[in-house]
Amino acid sequence: MSLLRRIAPLTRLPRFRFSTFSTSSLTPALIKKSTGIVGLDVEPRAQEVLIELYTKTLRDVKELIPDGNGYRQAVEQLASYRLDVCKTSNNFAEIEARIGRGQVEELIEQAKAELQLIPAYAQWKLWKVEPIKSVEEEDSETFNTIYEQIEGQSGERLHGNLKDRQVAQKREKQAREAEAAKLLAEQTAAAEAAAKAKAAAAAATPASAAATKKA
Repeated sequence: MSLLRRIAPLTRLPRFRFSTFSTSSLTPALIKKSTGIVGLDVEPRAQEVLIELYTKTLRDVKELIPDGNGYRQAVEQLASYRLDVCKTSNNFAEIEARIGRGQVEELIEQAKAELQLIPAYAQWKLWKVEPIKSVEEEDSETFNTIYEQIEGQSGERLHGNLKDRQVAQKREKQAREAEAAKLLAEQTAAAEAAAKAKAAAAAATPASAAATKKA
């Protein structure tokens, strides 16, 4: 017995105190294990990072792009809205739902790309570039150029000739339609006259027969 008593204290396991732990204390960023996108890791500080990026976006676009520019206005509107969402939301899921443009990690990549575009836009001074012409305008210019080279006359004259032909064709069509309508009206009138004559003849036949019988 004495030997067992001596060995017992040596075999006792040390006691540990476990504090209570609840998953509700975890931030959503820690609960999120993966983005599900290859090469895109979870960002535990997504909300903080987004606030920093959108704040810098608003500052850079204001400093580098002239006031009244359409691109600047679009960037300011977008960044201001997203910044407000990030400041007033409690977790990444709410941010993603309210913005509706992917996961917070994707929003971070988008914001970084915008920050790269702003200085490039300013360097190239794209607000001075002429507006892109529509397909119709491009086609019209191409039409003029080709016919000026081939026919030796201005594209405007060719357009005029084409318009004149279209007007003439329209007039010819209207004339044919009018002639057809006139012919139909004449045929209808002739048919009505023939029907009236036939009805009159039919009405006159009994009267004629009665008069002959009486005589």
